[in-house]
Amino acid sequence: MQTHRIEDGTLTGRTMNIMTTNHNLRDFYDPRHGIYVLYLHGATCSLLSHLLSPKMPYIFFDRHGPIYSAEWSNHPVVFSKKGTQYAAEIKAMSFDFRMLTNEFLEILDEFEKCGILLYQSNKEFPHNFQVDTIEGCGAKLMRENGIISGFYLPHEEETAQFMSFDEEHFSRILKNPVIVDKMFC
Repeated sequence: MQTHRIEDGTLTGRTMNIMTTNHNLRDFYDPRHGIYVLYLHGATCSLLSHLLSPKMPYIFFDRHGPIYSAEWSNHPVVFSKKGTQYAAEIKAMSFDFRMLTNEFLEILDEFEKCGILLYQSNKEFPHNFQVDTIEGCGAKLMRENGIISGFYLPHEEETAQFMSFDEEHFSRILKNPVIVDKMFC
């Protein structure tokens, strides 16, 4: 997910807490990419229960890093399709995976202390789907893959970015007091 400031597509250090629930959708719209973008200060993954659309059944996680540490630690690892688990010392590990939105929301607390990059879609993500291949192609290719929204949180309690192509869904989000409390522009 690329980072944008609404007016010109660049991120600046300007942050201002939004304390009102009267929001103009145009303030969040990036016309060059056809997306609505929202920044959420002090975010955790629990916000996803307020951001994800229950109408969109699929989630794709990009380079999820459940084990990220500067120190080695022991974890079971699968090295091939054979599926045998082996004990190994791991310092950092990341992988892509997909699952159903409702299943993800049931285990959301597992992700609370994580950073995360995910996309939500109305289509099942194809086997060859890779975000690296679509970022350069932009919104058109994202839409072709059914992506309606994305969420990027570098680390727990940092500023997260939420983007959506769906005006109706984004408009509902702007009325949610939990989200309004975290919003920055």
